[in-house]
Formats: sequence, C-alpha cells, structure tokens
Amino acid sequence: MQNVDGTTGEHWSFEQCSSIANQYGIKCYSDWYYAMNSLWSDLSKTLDSDAHTYAKIAKALYFDDPDMSEGKLFKQWVAVSQNYN
Repeated sequence: MQNVDGTTGEHWSFEQCSSIANQYGIKCYSDWYYAMNSLWSDLSKTLDSDAHTYAKIAKALYFDDPDMSEGKLFKQWVAVSQNYN
C-alpha cells in the first residue's frame, strides 16, 4: 500500500484497529483493519491524524451504508491488490 504521506504499508496495526473496532461495535476486524488503513493511505494528507476521525468515516462508508453489499470491502481489496501484482 502506497500512502499519500510517502510511507508504505499499514499505519495502524491489526491490534490497534481491533481495539477501535470494539468501541464502534464492529465485529469483522479484518474488514475494519483494511478500511482504516485504506482511508489513512488515501486521506492522511487531508484529515488530521486522530484514529477516531478515520473510524467514524470507515463506519459510515463501509459498515453503516445501506448500499454496501456483503463482501464488497473484500472485493475492493482484491481489485486493488491485483493492481500491485
């Protein structure tokens, strides 16, 4: 993952994301981990660095959106991953 701030890879660990997921009632930690780090990767130059800002956006976009179909986040990850291979 190439991040807009010039770094690569995750910003938050799986454990950090899981802890935040619990605070927001999220059960699928893998999807949450991907959503949080994906948002950081794309928006870190635009948003502040507060993890809860990203958590609120991730929850709204990927978990509370009625148009978000089951498995869509995983399919997005697969599509993005294929571009780097």
